[in-house]
Amino acid sequence: MKNQPGLNFSITEYNKAQSEAINIHAAIASRIRRTVTVLSEINCARIIERDEVISSTAIAA
Repeated sequence: MKNQPGLNFSITEYNKAQSEAINIHAAIASRIRRTVTVLSEINCARIIERDEVISSTAIAA
């Protein structure tokens, strides 16, 4: 990597910062996956509840 004016850091510092950025990205991706899973479970529960209401209404009629 070529040094550029105004950038005073070593390759080691660059690699460490890059590694930290990768870890942060992985943590955010993991949180997003968990959120999507929870939202999917909530949506499924709502669909099941709705279907039960429709079924019980049909039986009552």
